[in-house]
Amino acid sequence: MAANDFTSLCSDDDVLLQAVLSMSPALLLEQRYAREGSTWTDGTSVLRFDGALPMSCEVDLAVLAFLNQMDGTRSVAENIQRFEERSGAAAGSLTDQLLPAVRLFMANGFLEAVDS
Repeated sequence: MAANDFTSLCSDDDVLLQAVLSMSPALLLEQRYAREGSTWTDGTSVLRFDGALPMSCEVDLAVLAFLNQMDGTRSVAENIQRFEERSGAAAGSLTDQLLPAVRLFMANGFLEAVDS
């Protein structure tokens, strides 16, 4: 199923929360470091989708940690719960913030639905 088709099917939060997603095999991570004086410092992390319509976006470590859980074995709800536990956030506190990000990553081909 195409990412945009699945995104429109998942306009309902409950449907999206039950979906099982994985990162696209066409997804690449670039990490850049900057040189400041005699020290290398953290620069930027860029996710790059090398599919039919190439896309890229700068992401922070928290977003990478969340996306890394999307391995096709758990629902979006389970991944959000695990992320909340690991980050020390209150249960249910990040759902409203993470669902729009999941939809955006799906629409741009970064995340794909796993066929059941």
